Parts: sequence; structure tokens; C-alpha cells
Amino acid sequence: MCLSFHLQTMHITGFLYTVFSLLKFTPSIQLLAILFTMSPALQAQSPTPLVIDSIISSTPPQHIILVKIPGDGQETLQADIVISEGHPMTTSAFGSEENAVLSVNGSFFNTKTYEMVTYYEQDNRVERRNVSSSGPSLFNGIVIIDHEGKLRLEPLTQESFYVNSLQEKEAVAAGPLLLKNAKRTPLPDRPAFTLKRHPRSCLCITDDAVLVIAIDGRSNRASGMTLPELQDFLIEQKCRDAINLDGGGSTSIWVKGLGVLNHPSDEAGERKVVNAVVWKMTSSAPEN
Repeated sequence: MCLSFHLQTMHITGFLYTVFSLLKFTPSIQLLAILFTMSPALQAQSPTPLVIDSIISSTPPQHIILVKIPGDGQETLQADIVISEGHPMTTSAFGSEENAVLSVNGSFFNTKTYEMVTYYEQDNRVERRNVSSSGPSLFNGIVIIDHEGKLRLEPLTQESFYVNSLQEKEAVAAGPLLLKNAKRTPLPDRPAFTLKRHPRSCLCITDDAVLVIAIDGRSNRASGMTLPELQDFLIEQKCRDAINLDGGGSTSIWVKGLGVLNHPSDEAGERKVVNAVVWKMTSSAPEN
């Protein structure tokens, strides 16, 4: 028998409101009900419509964090790709330094040199190109941020296309691309990466929201997911387009005033990374 629980809090006026849901995901689901307490300082700031969902399952053990930016929230938040090559930072440090409200670890990097290994473009300047791979490339998708700070997730095409295009403010290759137009995309033939369970970070666009997702793993309380399992999960969340980001010990989601919401798998806690995707309040955001 499949059990499904769904629990929501009231809309809280202030900087952040939270909704906790348990969605239909596995045959055995445990109920999670945790309410974050906002400080008066946070309540005094402009309202930001973030919805935070936490999913816990027992078969297999899973712990999943979803941060949802509803359609109207995209008018007051702008996405940005931030990098720090040679001087890695935690996802939370990226968020704090950028005065962001939300931060997630970004694309892949060399863990020895702390240089990016995927294409990255900012303001029509190519900063990095994809590093060649001995097997099928994982980097077959791209995260695009337009000049209004809106997010697009697309299949990666020739780098020259982005060099000559003026439509994107920033773009970073990642992958694999998981969904396009609500359909599963073919996964690269890299079984150790795609068919073994690992912690995962991903971005998803639905018809009315952006979802930022962290799936914990490598622990007794969280198994992680294979990429086919992740595709199934994203379809359940009604995702239209979705892309995999750097995962494993890099997986981390941070929200201003709440800190890191997931459980990074490295023993030391948050791993220092080279880039992150953050969301900041726009200058036109209404004030209380």
C-alpha cells in the first residue's frame, strides 16, 4: 500500500514563509514536521516567497530538500552564477558574500586545482571551456540566466552559439540534462555516475516555479539516487526541464537566516566549491 502525506503551514508574512510537504514518493513515508523560526530582523526585511519542502522516506532511506521559487517570486528574485576559482568557498559562504537569499552548489570543478571544468560565460565573455573527457561527456546541458535574471535549462549546443548569442547574461554547462519538455533525456553511458546512488543537486523548472533540490546520500539515513531514479522523482514533482549539478560531497542548499538545510555527506560538513547559483532580491522588490 502506498502512503502519502501532505502537510502545509500557513503563509507567514515577512522575509520567508515555509511549507513542509510529504509527497507521494515511496511505499513507506515518515512524517516530518519542523517549523523554522524567523528572527525579528528577518521579519523586518522584504517578503521573499520561498517554499521549503522536506521529504523523508524509509524504503529506501531518503532525505530530500526542495526549495521552490513560485512564479510571482521570480519577479522579486534574480538568479546569478558566482565563481571563485583557486579560492574555493562553501555554498553558504557564496550565499552570504553575495547577500543572497538562496544558494546551491553549482557545476563541476577540478578538486585539485579548484578550476572549473565546464563552459562558463559571463557578459558575453567566455571564461572557461568544457574540459575533454575520455568517455561520454556528462556536460550535455547548460544553465542560462538571461538579462532579467530568469533561469533557463537547455541542451548544450556548440560553444560558438553562446559566444555569438547576446541573449544570455551568464551561462554555465552542467549535466547531465535530465528532462526537457517533461520528457526524460538520454543519459550518458557512465554507469558509475548514472546508475549508482549518490547525493545529488539539481535545478528544475515547472510550469509555475523554479525548484532547487538537494538529495542527501552516503549515510544510513539517506541513500542518494541514481539518475534514472532522479528523473522519476522530478517527473513526480511536475518538472518540465531539469539538469543535474555537481553532487556527492558538494551537494548543499543554503537559505539566508536558516543556514544549510540538507546534510552534506563529507565528514567535515560543507565542501568548498568553485561556483554556486544564487538568488538575490531585486532592487524593485517591495518593502514592508
